[in-house]
Amino acid sequence: MKKLLLLIITIMLILNIQIKSEGNSVKIEGKNFLYIPGYPILPYEIKTYVFDECVKIEKIEVKIKNIENIKTKIKIAPYPRSIQNGKEIKHEEWPDKWYDYRLNMGILNGKRVKLLSVYLYPYRYKDGKIFHAQLNVSISYTIEKIEKESLNYDLLIITPSSLYQQASQLSNFKNLHGIKTKVTTLESIRIKENGRDDAEKIKYYIKDGIKKDGIKYVLLFGDADVLPVRYVKTGIDEPSTVPTDLYYADIYKGDGSFSSWDDNNNGIYGEKDDGMDLMPDVYLGRLPASNANDANILINKIKYFEIPPQRAIFIGTGLFSDTDISEGEYLKDYIANSLPKIKIDKLYESNGLAKANEIAKEINRGTMFVNFASHGNPSYIGWSTGSWTINDLNLLHNDYRLPIVFAMSCLTNSFDTTDCLGEEFLLHQGGGAIAYVGSTRVAYVYVGSAIKSSLSGYLDFAFFRSYYDGYNTTGSIFDGAIEYYLLHSSFRNSLDRLTVMEFNLLGDPTIAIPMLPNTSRVYVKENIGNKIDVYAIANYEGKAQLYYRKQGGYKWKYYGESEKPYHWIFTPTQEGVYELCSIVDGEEFPLHGDAYCIYDATPPKIEIEAPENGLYILNHKILSFNNNITISIGKIEIKGKATDEFLKRIDIFADDEKIYSTSSSNFDFEWKGIKIGIYDIRVVAYDIADNTAEKTVKIARLT
Repeated sequence: MKKLLLLIITIMLILNIQIKSEGNSVKIEGKNFLYIPGYPILPYEIKTYVFDECVKIEKIEVKIKNIENIKTKIKIAPYPRSIQNGKEIKHEEWPDKWYDYRLNMGILNGKRVKLLSVYLYPYRYKDGKIFHAQLNVSISYTIEKIEKESLNYDLLIITPSSLYQQASQLSNFKNLHGIKTKVTTLESIRIKENGRDDAEKIKYYIKDGIKKDGIKYVLLFGDADVLPVRYVKTGIDEPSTVPTDLYYADIYKGDGSFSSWDDNNNGIYGEKDDGMDLMPDVYLGRLPASNANDANILINKIKYFEIPPQRAIFIGTGLFSDTDISEGEYLKDYIANSLPKIKIDKLYESNGLAKANEIAKEINRGTMFVNFASHGNPSYIGWSTGSWTINDLNLLHNDYRLPIVFAMSCLTNSFDTTDCLGEEFLLHQGGGAIAYVGSTRVAYVYVGSAIKSSLSGYLDFAFFRSYYDGYNTTGSIFDGAIEYYLLHSSFRNSLDRLTVMEFNLLGDPTIAIPMLPNTSRVYVKENIGNKIDVYAIANYEGKAQLYYRKQGGYKWKYYGESEKPYHWIFTPTQEGVYELCSIVDGEEFPLHGDAYCIYDATPPKIEIEAPENGLYILNHKILSFNNNITISIGKIEIKGKATDEFLKRIDIFADDEKIYSTSSSNFDFEWKGIKIGIYDIRVVAYDIADNTAEKTVKIARLT
């Protein structure tokens, strides 16, 4: 475990403390803080908005007003240097702007979405002075072409031909249990897809599977020696490259275009300027099978998996001898306090329970989660008073009551180089784990209480926060953790990128576990309409409350409550794009909505600008008429516009024959050809909720 020492100012800018100067005081509040080595720690705000993938963000505007110099001098204390770079604290303006934003493409409750994060920096520092401003966000957007989502398959299994038989067995099992699954081989992908190497061809195949089949889950059925892993550049010296399966999961950039992870085509993947948003677009995991025997062990665990008791084992240890706290225990306590609705057994160094035999005893009793925070290498997790090694797996006889393991430790998931601890947890017969999340290389943390605020310590927290927010499959929980981390990270430095790339999920991403007690999550089946049916699932028997906020808004508003089975018909007072969430038993609001919808209740408005009533010759008006008819000798222009926030299409008909169509709000059509007769020219406008409007003009064509 690598540590980073944060450079701090004498008076830390943390929640609800005061900076005093000459009798004046400034109260600085916030949940999030900028942790960048070499700079002071300052609070910031995150506003995250969820949009349908058809939404195009046109403009993000942040109004900056009431800038003031907080009249106090903050002295810079003697500070420890960063272990890695030895940089001293910087005195230029920090941050260098009042706000920033990032647009990501991702997957939310199985639907492709755009996630917009606006980062607001109301406090900025320079030469010991603090400046403050009020910041207000406004967002404008339009709706692009909507394509109907294909729902042919849920899960795509990719396997080498040597394991095709076993992969097909798993596919049959999944299909029998309601998960629509297809299998394809690496060898067939090589033939079907273009790409510079096997990894890129696999990525293109996943992209095609999303578009053609609606794929949401991807299972890489094979270890790194039979199914390739992508090695990417980290931007730091140690490690300089890491293997990552996130490459396969991150298919799209924030604008919806394909993300190759090598925009400059230099053959070096994952560089900072390669344009990837790092946000998973499918729920992805890997089964580390090198041969048929491995595959059979893993398949049997999936087939006979038994839901273990809803409890967690937290193994917390001291990470560094030169700090005032035991970071591992501090982090586990912090996460435990964020999960009040699950039983947690703490096996700590301080209570003498961080021993291999105690860990094995608790796993054998049955547990849903096992969570380590300690040092590690490919074959063990170790601390000053004990360890958990590959050999200790022989102590496990938990049969098919298999936990999900998250290890905040270095190297324990190095599946590309050796049979690591993560793999052996899954391959151990008679017990072990159903899934393992861990780091493929050196994992970084900040020391002291800052361990919870970023890097692998924050990802550890985010994994369990994802579960708290209602994600309940291994793939969606892990995806939610990556998503939560990235949306939380204002400045994605090299260590942030390393953290999300080096942690990988071994296991079947479709494995489902019960939600936390007294938690809920809403979903919609059809998210566009003039009334939206909203449903909730919950591990709770009482009433659920529905909350909403319009995109661009920040505060959640109460809509109504429902008894079980939870159902609301959502018809807000204004049209727009909305986020939705449910609350039961006082649970916390999520970072962003559980679901989103576009509420559109009114039809478009049509204005026909030309032709007017009168006589036209070759589109030139000669006479005006009072009666409601246009007479045209030769061609005639039909021109006008339709207005609707969610306009989808405009069609023009001559009687029942469609003669023109456009997705633009303006229509301009020159009706040519030899035509004789009186025609009803109908202009029909549609919005995305299929509300329609129609206007008709009569045109008599004489040629």
